[in-house]
Amino acid sequence: MSTPEENAFESMVSHHRSMVDELRALTSALVDDADHGRDVDASSTKLVTYLNDEVLPHATAEENSLYRAAAGIPSLSATLPQMIDEHRELASLTRRLAEASSDPATHARAPYTTQIFVLFVTHAAKENDIVLPAVLAEDGVDLSGLLHEMHSLLAGAT
Repeated sequence: MSTPEENAFESMVSHHRSMVDELRALTSALVDDADHGRDVDASSTKLVTYLNDEVLPHATAEENSLYRAAAGIPSLSATLPQMIDEHRELASLTRRLAEASSDPATHARAPYTTQIFVLFVTHAAKENDIVLPAVLAEDGVDLSGLLHEMHSLLAGAT
């Protein structure tokens, strides 16, 4: 039988997998449109909307709950600043994608799309493989409470 902490861990890992899957579908659609010379406006808008409505608020909620709680864990002292930098890079790439030319002949949006996907996949892997296990192992850190706090922050952001 799993503990509430283990359940919270699994829920967070599962959510990251779902986000990766959704980003894979959205980025593939945009790259496919660009590769076939189709209008990329619709697929780009879907991707930017997902990033702005789901991924970036999730990143902010992590910083204000999970990362704040993990800040005192010595093994994460170098990792957390990198994770925050990656959040900033995701936001920057999202802005650049939104502002890029929609001319399918230039493929202007495809490079940002690929960068966003690769960055997010590696970022989610670090959270799942480094940050979350360290937080789960840390005495006195309530991972299930942090998950609840993240949900509350996300509900307040909408």
